[in-house]
Amino acid sequence: MRVKNFCKNLCLSLCLMAWTGCDKEEWDFAAEETAESTVITGEVRSTNGEPLADVVVRVDYEEQRWLQLPNVRHKAEVKTDKKGAYRLHFLVKDDETTEEEGLSKSYHLAFDLRNLNPEVYILPGDMYDVPGDTEGDLRTIVGFSYIPAEKASTYTYDVYVPRKRMIQVTLRGFVPEAYGDYIRLTNTLPYGSGTACADKDYELRSDGYYSGEERTFSIPFALNEENVVTVERVKNGVSLTEEHTILVSDNTPASLTFDF
Repeated sequence: MRVKNFCKNLCLSLCLMAWTGCDKEEWDFAAEETAESTVITGEVRSTNGEPLADVVVRVDYEEQRWLQLPNVRHKAEVKTDKKGAYRLHFLVKDDETTEEEGLSKSYHLAFDLRNLNPEVYILPGDMYDVPGDTEGDLRTIVGFSYIPAEKASTYTYDVYVPRKRMIQVTLRGFVPEAYGDYIRLTNTLPYGSGTACADKDYELRSDGYYSGEERTFSIPFALNEENVVTVERVKNGVSLTEEHTILVSDNTPASLTFDF
């Protein structure tokens, strides 16, 4: 059986429904902040504390019944300023908090990084593929799903987007002893409000289509940060996992190689 480490982090959960389609869509922006407003503040920064301006921050309310498209109510939208800071406010309506049988209600916070230079910064699409995202709309979204939203309350969400260095990583010496043998790796790096994984099937496998004895991948690493490379091997049905903590600078490591 294939073993795969998804390295999922809840702080990077994508607001898929709100950004890919809905049955009904409306805008409910509050003109002014009042004592009853729900407020969300924070900062978006990169390596060495660099502030990231012009990141779009948006909060949506969703309600959805099973197997139906959601109804989406856009509550607020702002951009980060030159210091990377943002502050948005909205009013929680009574119908958004009352329970109704069979109806799911939730708030979602999304950071759209499409205004950042993809050659400089690590974007979500560098690390993983989003199922169903044929247009690439979600490859720049960092999201917080099911966030709390009480009336007259303030919440803080900071987001970290590291600078990027692409490193050539070679997997070699893959001579399988049994069907199902493989070697694969993922790279865990600081991202969002925690960690995320670069995980785009960096692997050599023997089940199905034989992938060959050696292959080199170009993998994103967080610059000036510790990255944790996890290498999984299955040899003749026996599983072995090892981790390598790698501090990435402008010049080191030049490349990486892992043997089967």
